[in-house]
Amino acid sequence: MSFVVKACADINGQKINLEIPFASQPTIPELMQRITEFYDYESKAMRSPRAFQISRIQIHNDSLLKWDELTRMDQLRPGSQLYCHQPNVTDIQADLPDAVRAQHPMASGGAGGSLGYPGYHASPVPIRTGTTALGEREHVDTETKLQCVFQELDTSKKGFLEYGDLERGFKQRGLHFAVRTIGELFHKADVNRDSRIYFDEWVTWGSVYPNTLDAMYYRGRDTDEEGGIRRAQRELQDMNDADMLAAELLNEMIKRSVNPAQLGNCVKSLNRYLGPAAQALHADPGRDVRPDIQRALEDLSRDVSQREKQMPELEAQLRAAAERRNLLQQQEMTLLEQEIRLERTRDQMRLQEAKYAEAEHLFNTKAGETGSPRRARRVINPSVQ
Repeated sequence: MSFVVKACADINGQKINLEIPFASQPTIPELMQRITEFYDYESKAMRSPRAFQISRIQIHNDSLLKWDELTRMDQLRPGSQLYCHQPNVTDIQADLPDAVRAQHPMASGGAGGSLGYPGYHASPVPIRTGTTALGEREHVDTETKLQCVFQELDTSKKGFLEYGDLERGFKQRGLHFAVRTIGELFHKADVNRDSRIYFDEWVTWGSVYPNTLDAMYYRGRDTDEEGGIRRAQRELQDMNDADMLAAELLNEMIKRSVNPAQLGNCVKSLNRYLGPAAQALHADPGRDVRPDIQRALEDLSRDVSQREKQMPELEAQLRAAAERRNLLQQQEMTLLEQEIRLERTRDQMRLQEAKYAEAEHLFNTKAGETGSPRRARRVINPSVQ
């Protein structure tokens, strides 16, 4: 692997920091998918009732010594420290542990084979052994118990146990020893005093505390009854998380929609792009819909991109239409001004005609009363002359 980042998250109230390997620099969706897969694997190993989900990722800015929101690929560097926030989980980036290799098979190139513990060989009994009629683990020999418990405690596959591994193992199994007792047990196992328990030291420790080893082995997995209850818890929590995520998305849709029509179009768009995934999920309830959602996002992004490419052409057409409209409006204004000037001229002519008619009437009235040269000319007999 040539590109490794560190991603920290909270599982059961405990911060886990994992190395997340990639063949090359990942995209943001690839990063989120890989982290989700790794932490979901860790959550199941730690018997967490919640399915792991990511609401947002922050990246540590080493230059400014602060946390930034991860939004671009160019923010990622090999060795970047990330923090994964989960829905409905209140958490802060404090006291991050050192990053360790994840348990997921992709972190080590596959499962099975030697784990590199000194004196360790792969157990002939799988980690998830069979159960008895009481729903507990099979009764196996001491060597298998030692290997099984050691492998479960060494969650990061380091090949040795540290104090935190032993303390966490006791806590997960309900063995609530005092801090002083845990320190005493660790000190007893750490023969060479290097603050690490290797497998050969673990074997010696198991011979000194056989009952404690048995308790750690048999408490390492749920009984059938407990397993059923935890599955019911996880199903309820998964449904609740999904509904709350859906509620957040719906609230965001309502807030961002400008009007009811836009909100309605958004609902239609979701149905268009997510309809096939919903139908496939209805036919196969156990289906992993992440590839379907990814294809829907790709289809949506492609359609948006195509529409954006059409926008410049439509804008050019709009500008041309506006220019034609402006030209017609100018011609129309010229016509309107001519119409107004014509009517103004007509008004002036009508006024002159009215004045003329008035003057003519006045003249004719006076000429009829007193006579006038024009009237006299009309009444003089030409023969008299």
